[in-house]
Amino acid sequence: MKALAGLVLLGIACSADAGGADRAELGRLRDPNPVIRREAAAALSGQADGAILPALVAALADADVEVRRQALEGLGGYREPEAVSALLEALDDPDATVQQTAASSLSRIGTPALAGLLEAAVRGDAARRLGAVRALGGLQDEQSLQTLLHALSDEETPVREAAVGALTGRHDDRLVEPVLSLLGDADPGVQGRAASVLAGLKDTRAIAPMIAALRDSEASLQGRLATALSEFGPAAVPALIAALQDEDAGMQAGALSALSQLGPTALLPLLGELGRTFPTSHENLYEAVRALGTGIDRPLQTALRSADPRLRTGAALVLGREGSHDAYRSLHPLLDDPDSGVREAAGLSLSRLEPAARDILPAVH
Repeated sequence: MKALAGLVLLGIACSADAGGADRAELGRLRDPNPVIRREAAAALSGQADGAILPALVAALADADVEVRRQALEGLGGYREPEAVSALLEALDDPDATVQQTAASSLSRIGTPALAGLLEAAVRGDAARRLGAVRALGGLQDEQSLQTLLHALSDEETPVREAAVGALTGRHDDRLVEPVLSLLGDADPGVQGRAASVLAGLKDTRAIAPMIAALRDSEASLQGRLATALSEFGPAAVPALIAALQDEDAGMQAGALSALSQLGPTALLPLLGELGRTFPTSHENLYEAVRALGTGIDRPLQTALRSADPRLRTGAALVLGREGSHDAYRSLHPLLDDPDSGVREAAGLSLSRLEPAARDILPAVH
């Protein structure tokens, strides 16, 4: 900031080149009252006038955070080297909001700021690397991408998290492997960001590693992984159903959450697994069906008429836990199903529903 302080006199001298209204604001920028200085900085930041540029740069030495932040907003409208240099230096500002504004303004400037950002992202101190990575996230060129990939292995957690976050929305197969490696990061925030990026890439190679990351994970990370997995849609369902039956509680909870977010899309695969594993079906399979919420009644009835006996069996088992007369009426015809497993599941479910159902159990054969 010492270099910026030296520009205060230059900023004052340049006010002579500004228009009358601008000269008034430039004068207010030196007012002892910080509220007035903030108003002046806000007024000047909306203009891209070369005569104002030095004053905005000088305002970065102001003791008031909001004055500095407003000045940085204004500098984002310039492409001159003086603006870029000042913004790069502001990445080291002690205030986090000022740092973020500087990064945003550098991203707005784009190509004229690229060389300085690439340098800062690799050789700057931690704060400058962080700001540069944030700014590079708004640029789409190859150099920016390679620098962000390099930053994924930065020694500082905030830089790694910012780097993977900066990859959000990019669709490039080259991102899959580097981002997958971050699922093993020591920081849950980095892991969660990586999961979100992988979900956006929709590359199915990520499903198994993301499910594996659920193991022994803390609750906040489970939630982010589950949401990310649900974004893969039907492609993730088989692996999620397998995880639902894993002995690890974290995998079970994450898989249950992901399946519940998928809704009815997951119903038929769950019914099929219930039918396949009957009579030793895992209780979590029933829990997952319940978590799908409303809207599964019609698909359940469709499954009862499926040519696949596993679906008929699964549907019969689920109906047995509904406790309704409609379920009883749907189940009763299954006692004559050609498949013995379906008949057994129907009889078991009927026995759960009403005492009267026990009178027909001998018909199960």
